[in-house]
Amino acid sequence: VVDEYNTNKNSDVKRRVSQHRLSSNLTLVSAHQQRDRLNRELIRLSFLSAQATNNKKNAAKYERLQKQFKAKFNVESTLQQQKEEDEDEEEEEEDDKGAREE
Repeated sequence: VVDEYNTNKNSDVKRRVSQHRLSSNLTLVSAHQQRDRLNRELIRLSFLSAQATNNKKNAAKYERLQKQFKAKFNVESTLQQQKEEDEDEEEEEEDDKGAREE
């Protein structure tokens, strides 16, 4: 009877230890999975942050180039207007000379 009691007691202890190990292993697996998910999310956020930084740099570069283009276009436009005005003045002077000679 004592041997049977000890056997049942040992069996019960083994079963509880086994359940505890199983529970601990499941907790560890869950923790590892959560860590892996967090690492993937950190990598994704890091990539998005780098992409946003590049987009911001590209936007600033585009804006700077656009301003340079506008400034250059304005200078060229002003030079073209000045050239046209000079040509008009020369034509008027030539017309005035021709009228005086007549």
